[in-house]
Amino acid sequence: MIREWWPNGYGSQHLYNLLVYFTTHGDRSDREISHKHVKIGFRTIELVEQKASLILGNDTLAGQGLTFYFKVNGHPLFMKGSNWIPSNVLPEINENDKIRIDNLLTAARDTHMAMLRVWGGGVYESDYFYRRCDELGILIWQDFMFACAMYPVDLEFLDNVRAEIQHNVLRLQHHPSIAVWAGNNENEVALRGNWYSTQAQFEKYKAEYIRLYVDNIKPIVESIDPTRRYLISSPSNGRKSEEDGYIAKNPYDPHFGDTHYYNYLADNWNLNIYPQTRFASEYGFQSLPSLKTMKTATNKTSDYRIDSDYSKHRQHSPNGYSFIESQINRHLKLNKDDPKYFEKFVYYSQISQAMSIKAETEFYRQSQADWYTMGALYWQLNDVWQAPSWSGIEYGGKWKMLHYFAKSFFAPVLVSPRLTLTENVDVYLINDRIVAIINANITVEMFKWNSFTPIKSQSYLANAKPLSSEKQFTIDLWDADKKDEIFLRFALQADGVISSPQNYIFPVPLKNAKGLRTPNIKLDVSETTTVCGNGTSFTVNLNVDTIVPFLWLEANSIDGHFHDNGFIITEPKTKVHFCTKEKINAQQLKRGITYKYYEN
Repeated sequence: MIREWWPNGYGSQHLYNLLVYFTTHGDRSDREISHKHVKIGFRTIELVEQKASLILGNDTLAGQGLTFYFKVNGHPLFMKGSNWIPSNVLPEINENDKIRIDNLLTAARDTHMAMLRVWGGGVYESDYFYRRCDELGILIWQDFMFACAMYPVDLEFLDNVRAEIQHNVLRLQHHPSIAVWAGNNENEVALRGNWYSTQAQFEKYKAEYIRLYVDNIKPIVESIDPTRRYLISSPSNGRKSEEDGYIAKNPYDPHFGDTHYYNYLADNWNLNIYPQTRFASEYGFQSLPSLKTMKTATNKTSDYRIDSDYSKHRQHSPNGYSFIESQINRHLKLNKDDPKYFEKFVYYSQISQAMSIKAETEFYRQSQADWYTMGALYWQLNDVWQAPSWSGIEYGGKWKMLHYFAKSFFAPVLVSPRLTLTENVDVYLINDRIVAIINANITVEMFKWNSFTPIKSQSYLANAKPLSSEKQFTIDLWDADKKDEIFLRFALQADGVISSPQNYIFPVPLKNAKGLRTPNIKLDVSETTTVCGNGTSFTVNLNVDTIVPFLWLEANSIDGHFHDNGFIITEPKTKVHFCTKEKINAQQLKRGITYKYYEN
């Protein structure tokens, strides 16, 4: 019996060996033999673009337009993941650098990601990359390598393009991880939005766009691989863009296709500011890499300033530091006169990035309920150098706070609250499993910042269908006199659910919170027998005497990662596991660990 191949989190990745031999006729002495060996998987995948009213009803705004979701092995799956950029500035290094590829893809798997988008501004990745995606269950949204530009269409260039497309589709189409092909990154929206001053000759550029992506690339893809959808561009309105002549009047129409969304000026911890979409294939915020990673590029202490030539050179987002600073200042208290200003700027930037992408991701996961949003691929998974960027993993492999948070906001089962504009709280239960959640309990607790004992606690019955996001209830717990003294904690208890992360609501920006105290933190370390790949696992036991926001643990010179980090401590005792491939003992790890936390 054939066993199906499943994306990460939904089943096993069963692969079969396929060996093909080619033998010429003739005597045995002059017979030529050629052979090829690949591994294949059996699965069905469909990008469903049907009337949204079939799911959301005819009498709703959300029911207008078309769906945009992936159905795998007959099941509609919400695609959780990120965008992949080249892992090295020298692409030829990637082919041989299997350890880096393994670590990045394994980190994606371990944070519940099921899809990566190979960005059209990068490179076609190595055979090894796609083979590992097959083995790890990571679906690939594969852009062709055209991005953020208007391209020529002379015969010589088109000949080159046709060879490029044919080669890569033939090379990759046998991989079960390949989910969809996309012609380019952001070129439809760039043309419609006049990004490159093309408006005066719009019809000329439109004709060239169609000639390249529709007349030349599309027939090659569909003839070699008729089993997968070819999208002309990303973002786009999908089938609706094609019906509108390939350049939609509004390629960001929330009723169709996929969306790229960036907004550095709003309060990005607020879920209410994000736009609806059928599928979010790009969104993100910047942060700085850790000082440990920066020191692999420069050891000059004078470089560790926002206004240094080094820092300016490495910031490739216009006004990037200003945006990061304004986002920090919305919620966190950062004093420019602090002698540790730069160190705190780095740490706070990672808090801000993690909380912002958490908010936006949970908004999209919640929106499966009322808009049938079915994908969240944030920008970006990895980094190409030691610099401020949108990545969740630093160059060299160190996890930022964002990647730790992804383990929670991409959890298969998640209680996800939203503080509404009327200051009520809508509480969603998100269930990515193929089985229902029945008669669960969601516990909501109100804490003061200076006490481990909740001042109010209430439980609510909750149920969730398979593969769903459902609003369970709305609460108003703000009868406390001073909202700046409190926060809410949400937890789930359900049969068959081994773990579901706790979640939180802060009613006011953390910089305005009252009652935060300087914690007394004690830690101890012991070696455990927990399976940790081919490394060693340790348990870090933390004892604290007050609430600790965003506790960040550093192993410093010891390579490895914690199973959780940047978390909020709401109990006197907490355990965190640390995994490393280094040959160390518990005392060496204890001496190597330092920590930081947010304080006003």
